[in-house]
Amino acid sequence: MKRILCLFCSLLVCLSLSGCSILTILLRESTELPNPEDLYTYEEDLTSYGYYYDQLSEESKAVYRTIYKNPTSEEGVEIILPTTLSLTIVEGEDDESVQGRITERVIGITQPAIDALLYDHPAFFYVRMGGEDSSSFSIIHRREKQKEGGATVYMRKLIFYLRTENILPTRTLSEEIANLQTAIEHFTVEGESRYERLLSIHRGLAAAVVYDAEGVRPHCSAGALIDGRAVCDGYAKAFKLLCDREGIPCVILAGVANQNGKSEPHAWNYVQMEDGLWYAVDTTWDDLGHTAGRQYFLVGSTESEFLETHVPSGKFSEGDHDPFTAPVLAEKSYTPA
Repeated sequence: MKRILCLFCSLLVCLSLSGCSILTILLRESTELPNPEDLYTYEEDLTSYGYYYDQLSEESKAVYRTIYKNPTSEEGVEIILPTTLSLTIVEGEDDESVQGRITERVIGITQPAIDALLYDHPAFFYVRMGGEDSSSFSIIHRREKQKEGGATVYMRKLIFYLRTENILPTRTLSEEIANLQTAIEHFTVEGESRYERLLSIHRGLAAAVVYDAEGVRPHCSAGALIDGRAVCDGYAKAFKLLCDREGIPCVILAGVANQNGKSEPHAWNYVQMEDGLWYAVDTTWDDLGHTAGRQYFLVGSTESEFLETHVPSGKFSEGDHDPFTAPVLAEKSYTPA
């Protein structure tokens, strides 16, 4: 007999660098549904949605794209995977073991997709991926008994239920999204060359943002650009959004910073210049209060020993998936023409 089960996944993806968590799963079995044939239509999309998107598997890309196109949906968003996933169940395997293997397989797809999405597009600061009342996935799958014993589980469809965070009590989600967009549009960037515009962003953020771990939402772009209070990942996400506005290739890096004999979680940026090479920018460490220094502005790997003080982890959460690959940093710091 065939049957369809729904697994409700409570996603614990803490986006702040101060306390990342892996996904945990809450399972609930649904009632049997008639005609459980999972013939779903998958829409192929060859568009690049970002630097980390391009490193994902085809299954993870499908999750990423669907959430990207429906980030404010209040109802479940259907995600159709490009191919049907299958798991073999040996005869006598208990339900707890089966459910654990199903959720582990789906986490391996959804975790990197969400990590990539929220660091490629930090404007989605409001998507709630960790803690109580968080966003969740419903995993639709079918178990089919085999003649030779055991069974096969087939999975093709996920349903994403969005929850929000980082919205001030006196504002609505739409107001906060509009406020961030206004802040991005009104941020003054001066200069003709890419170098001049990047330096303007670097200095402007240092002047507008106060480093404050006790801020209302310090780990997100809204904390930096709306509230003016953020920590390293807030700075880095704001820097990327402003580079995106200016059409300057930029990525966010997360990992460990080594300074004064201490190691701690940290975030910074790489930007690509007209020579095709990538250079590092750390506005947080260059923030002098009312302006920014240039010690960590468009630096290379050797001259500044940047890779000794900034070690990318390739991870944005503690999910058990392959780390993302960072761009190769230029050896020498950038010299404007």
